[in-house]
Amino acid sequence: MLGMRDDAYPQGTLGVNDDAIAQKDKFDRSVFKLNGYIPRIAIMGGTFDPVHYGHMVAAEAVRQEFGVDEVRFIPAHSPPHKEAGGRADPWHRYMMTALATADNRAFFPSMIEIERGGKSYAVDTVRALRRELGGDAKIYFITGADAVLEILTWKEPDALLSVCDFVAVTRPGYKRETLLAFIEKLGKDSGGKIHFLEVPALAISSSDIRARVFLGKSAKYLMPDRVLDYIEKHGLYAMPRDSAARRSAEAVLEYLRANISGERLAHTMGVAEQSVRLAQVHGEDIELAYLAALLHDCAKELPGGEISRLAVQGGAVLDELTAAFPVLLHGDAAAQLAPAMFGIDDPRVLAAVRSHTIGRPGMSALEKILFIADTLDTGRDAEAGDTHRDRRAKIRDLAFSQRNLDAAVYETLALKRDHTLGKGAKMHPLADTALEHYRPVSL
Repeated sequence: MLGMRDDAYPQGTLGVNDDAIAQKDKFDRSVFKLNGYIPRIAIMGGTFDPVHYGHMVAAEAVRQEFGVDEVRFIPAHSPPHKEAGGRADPWHRYMMTALATADNRAFFPSMIEIERGGKSYAVDTVRALRRELGGDAKIYFITGADAVLEILTWKEPDALLSVCDFVAVTRPGYKRETLLAFIEKLGKDSGGKIHFLEVPALAISSSDIRARVFLGKSAKYLMPDRVLDYIEKHGLYAMPRDSAARRSAEAVLEYLRANISGERLAHTMGVAEQSVRLAQVHGEDIELAYLAALLHDCAKELPGGEISRLAVQGGAVLDELTAAFPVLLHGDAAAQLAPAMFGIDDPRVLAAVRSHTIGRPGMSALEKILFIADTLDTGRDAEAGDTHRDRRAKIRDLAFSQRNLDAAVYETLALKRDHTLGKGAKMHPLADTALEHYRPVSL
């Protein structure tokens, strides 16, 4: 196969019949050229970090719907539209893809983009396949609905649309009318062919799997067992056992279990989960997000006088509101405890911990993530009425699906404002300033 190496499968690395899989990958596709047969190939591209059943279901649906001979799973070396932080290296991603596709005779992994190196562009890959298969070959490029809507931002979009058909796969009901209208207009403007295909709704994402593994939660039944075994064997996505961050996290957890209420601990772990998931989606450091979340409420149940003392010691200035309600400074107090008690002195973590209660203009991405995660903890939904649940759902959509942290911060601040004023309390002036700072221009 194009791009395959003779040593692509070091013996014993797969945990299955290595020779059989290697022979499958070296299958001689010159048979396609016999008797004038025109091959039909589908490309399933992506980071596959890791590959999961959502990828497999979409590929099988396309194979059946369009009668393709094979689906080539092509892990990107470095995707141009995604952040690289926190990813498994290309070789691991290829090996997981090989394991996932081993039992399907129509699925084949390819190293074409990994071996080419650099940024992985769809147009370069499709052109290479055209050279291998011949100009008459039918090539389908499988992609998600969101990616199709951004196709005009890809490298040489007109050229790409001219050398292959696109298949936009989506779950039933997902932005159907918007997507179909876009496909129709793009077809008229470019002459390209984009097919629409609904596939079974599998709410699985690679970023969610990475977060689950990092947090020590089960990822079973989200991917083939061989892939999960490979992840565990190589320690992918987990915090390294001997890392300073892990030792610090364990120290914080030990303190929390001994010194805060069960309700506060449950909230903290919920915020940690949301923070890690948001960090995955936005390409931020998940270890820093995790540490900040563990720390954020570690001082909240201290006596008010102790919170004020620690906060002032760390540089906070008492004003009329914080003097009357010192709990507003529990983030400042926690940031003061972190270096001395847990050895955590990263200024990015401490800034996020300080600002998570009130917020401030010009927050870093990590600060925004913790600020939003503190509101998105699913435990809060059980406490709130329908209106608050709906508003948190909007924040969740902005932060995760639309990947708009600023808009999510604004909605979070607005929710906090309305909740505070509804109780007859006052908003802190810094929160009012932050609300205006993040207010969308259209409002």
